[in-house]
Amino acid sequence: MRLLSLKTIVPQNVALALAALGVHTENDLLFQESALELWQRLPKDTVSLKELQAIISKTAEFFSAQATSFAELPPPPVRLRSGIPVLDSVTSSFDGLVVEFAGDDNSGNATLALNLVLRLLDANEDYGVLWIDTSGGFPAETVVHLVDSMLLSPSLPDRLSVAPALDLDAVYPILWSLLGQSESTPKVIVIDTIASLLGPYMSGASAQGQAIMAGFMRQLRETAIKLGLKVLVLNKLDATGKTALAPFS
Repeated sequence: MRLLSLKTIVPQNVALALAALGVHTENDLLFQESALELWQRLPKDTVSLKELQAIISKTAEFFSAQATSFAELPPPPVRLRSGIPVLDSVTSSFDGLVVEFAGDDNSGNATLALNLVLRLLDANEDYGVLWIDTSGGFPAETVVHLVDSMLLSPSLPDRLSVAPALDLDAVYPILWSLLGQSESTPKVIVIDTIASLLGPYMSGASAQGQAIMAGFMRQLRETAIKLGLKVLVLNKLDATGKTALAPFS
């Protein structure tokens, strides 16, 4: 989680000063270096060493694991079905919390994802789906076509929410807002596409790029676990047939 969002624990001026040093998340703060080393790199008079140690202690306490009763455990992630037996023999094996659909521009992975989530909505009247559009190209016409061809209710797409998010800074608040909801939590999140989000950070196999991707994927898994939902990540293949995130795999 970004330190800038922990306003009750990390003062904004401290969070901004830490961000300037490359310390953006709780993992950066807790594991990169000691409090003394970090304090010595901060601008003078930003925070005292004692205050910084207290901030680190409170952050660690906030993110420490706590025992949970069985009744409070989140429900298991939903299973996706297309209604096509041959295809369902594949999708039924999608037990992971975060599932990747990868293909070239004409592979139809977005259409497959739409097929799965529309059938999920049709079979469960109280379910919702959140589609995070990272490129501004949400296939609205495909939704209309699938609803008509699959003989689904015309009102069914009302439970398919579309959230534009052109960079990671726009996606994180969306995920955090879901964690703060007590009702109307979607059962599936679709990210179309993840390459659009992480592409700007992919310069070879840089350590910074790996850290950014690992942090984001960790946030996706934590969200899926806490809310009992499934995340579908749509990705692209490059000219060699590898996913667009191959440098980090």
